[in-house]
Amino acid sequence: LATSGPGATNLVTGIATAYMDSVPLVAFTGNVATPGIGKDCFQEAYIEGITMPITKHNFTVRRVEDLADTMRAAFRIAQSGRKGPVLVDIPKDVTAAVCEFEAKQPEPIRTVTTFDAEQVRWAADLINAAQRPLVYFGGGVRSAASCQPLRDLLHKAEIPATYTLMAAGVVPYGDPMNIGMLGMHGCYTSNRAVADCDVLIAVGDYTGIGRNTLRKLVEWEKLPVLKVGRKVLIKTDMLEKFMEVNEGRDLRDKSSVKAVTRKVIT
Repeated sequence: LATSGPGATNLVTGIATAYMDSVPLVAFTGNVATPGIGKDCFQEAYIEGITMPITKHNFTVRRVEDLADTMRAAFRIAQSGRKGPVLVDIPKDVTAAVCEFEAKQPEPIRTVTTFDAEQVRWAADLINAAQRPLVYFGGGVRSAASCQPLRDLLHKAEIPATYTLMAAGVVPYGDPMNIGMLGMHGCYTSNRAVADCDVLIAVGDYTGIGRNTLRKLVEWEKLPVLKVGRKVLIKTDMLEKFMEVNEGRDLRDKSSVKAVTRKVIT
């Protein structure tokens, strides 16, 4: 919750951090009265435009009658899908206005649990055939309440795992399958493992395949990659399979981490 102008701009770093780390957050900012928006009034900042690239969505409430529904929508958007920040900008005259409040039941947040069974079987066969498989997981595992299914997968298949900072603690530090955090601030063991594995299974990490660490360590022409979660990519030396994935037969928009992880175990 912040005031207009400099108060609102002080939130930018925190909002950007939440966006990059997929953390649900709702920020409320004050603003000048509605007639003064866009007229360079005292302590006015176009916070809606400033935060547009670093929020899932943002609102400027111009009628007090819309305030309650806007707040409901903000919390629903922040928690649904890939979690992230939402900003609600409220002008001064809207905060001072009065209207009749209408109570409503919270709308359920839709969770996608369907997946392509054929693609999951292909992934399981790929993992079973690997000699040096490695799991790389991110904070999406925790967001999807998939910590235990992931631990079950690691122990059943006896696959070592590395993780991002947002996933620290998902697999206990004393677990024999935990080889440490990946990246510049991570362990030599985990970075070496990514470079030497023959199959990399990335679970619940939104941008992991594009991170500089993996770009430097992975030899793309030699390494099949299965990515499970909000973004999915399977890259192999088989062009046909790569094309099938790119044509929509992957897990990208049709699955949750928990559902796919449990199915792979079975």
